[in-house]
Amino acid sequence: MEELTTIKSEERKNRNGLHRYVAQARRMRLPLQLNMKILNYCLASLMLIVSISYFVASNHLILQGFAINEIKNSVQDLKKNNRDLELIVMNLESYEGLQERIQELEMVSVNEIDYIEFKNENVAMVN
Repeated sequence: MEELTTIKSEERKNRNGLHRYVAQARRMRLPLQLNMKILNYCLASLMLIVSISYFVASNHLILQGFAINEIKNSVQDLKKNNRDLELIVMNLESYEGLQERIQELEMVSVNEIDYIEFKNENVAMVN
């Protein structure tokens, strides 16, 4: 019996020691839990910041893509207008176009050209 009481008292001591160890571990875990909470808040904040940054960057790229497409469309419109204007210029410079304008302005053709010659020997010369 004495052995049994000795074993029980040792078990109680071990339990008390275990309880002390658990209590000590709980006291040590509390700062660790606070650190984990802070770490979780920091990670959540970081994820939120990265998500917002990604959204802003992708939105900016999408807007730039729309602007580029709009500029490409305006360039093509300007090229088409330039081709149309070049055709108009070519038509106005063509022989048929000149003949039509001559008839509209009622111009007459010249058969003979006389040049007037001035005979003036007193001409000032600059050295």
